Amino acid sequence: LKDIIRNSIRYPAISGIVCSLSYVMVLAAMMFADNVSYVMAFRQLSLPIGAFFGILIFKEKLTRFKIAGLVMILAGLFIVTVCK
Repeated sequence: LKDIIRNSIRYPAISGIVCSLSYVMVLAAMMFADNVSYVMAFRQLSLPIGAFFGILIFKEKLTRFKIAGLVMILAGLFIVTVCK
């Protein structure tokens, strides 16, 4: 943490602000949604998309734990869409 603060606090600060703003957007979407589970499903959909881009762009390793986690997230999303 000391190294980050000494070298560059800009990127962690921007990341914190963007994460907070995205959560505010989720809360705002919940106010206008008829079915809040859909809002949460779309929010969770960002995890597999982020993992996909991490593997594709940043050349992250595709481990069995990552695959298992993504499969569970996608199965949960599928259950939310099927069980209306």
